[in-house]
Amino acid sequence: MYSTIVLLKSSGVSQGFTDLQEAEDAAVAGDCIIVYPGTYALGAGQLILKNGVNKKFLPGVTISSDHANGTIIDNNVACVQTWEGEPTITNTNGLNKRIVLQHASSECKGFFWEYEAVMFQSDTLAPSAGQIIKNTLGGTPAWVYDTVGSYQAILNNAFLSDKTFVSVSAGLSKDVSESPFALSVAGYAAGLNVIGVSTGNPVANGGEFGNSFTVHVKVKP
Repeated sequence: MYSTIVLLKSSGVSQGFTDLQEAEDAAVAGDCIIVYPGTYALGAGQLILKNGVNKKFLPGVTISSDHANGTIIDNNVACVQTWEGEPTITNTNGLNKRIVLQHASSECKGFFWEYEAVMFQSDTLAPSAGQIIKNTLGGTPAWVYDTVGSYQAILNNAFLSDKTFVSVSAGLSKDVSESPFALSVAGYAAGLNVIGVSTGNPVANGGEFGNSFTVHVKVKP
């Protein structure tokens, strides 16, 4: 019977581990670590990633950390891995940006934090989420009214610079002659806290959307 973490060697021979770092250290480029359900505590330590060691997270995986700077750190070495699945990653310091990759060339391919919701908005009220389809950001964005026709979603340290992708889809606004949406994405100061959406013509109809819209946010670590 396999232990909690299974390292699948390219030869087909399996070796079991219960510690994420031990499995990472034993793996070589081209290996895949299958992470079985459970909570894996890093404490104040870091998970040092290795280039080419891919991971498949089965449902029910939680990785916890109380490191001051984030949860997963690649030790400032260029590292590319392919990740499959959606582990829950928590940090006791309240960091929504829980994966920290220190090297600019590092990437966890195929892995995103995501937020998708069906929103409703009228008059100058802030949009409200009628249905949250998916949320793995580590917190729920708070929607606010900014200016006429402009609305913002705020979540501290959630939207990383050059790694945040936003799409919006909706029916027609009240005035069918105007473009339903103009989309803006903004990071405020050092916090990178805000994304924004606006109507195509903020003056018409007081800037309200006049219909539901779906917003989909994807953030790469």
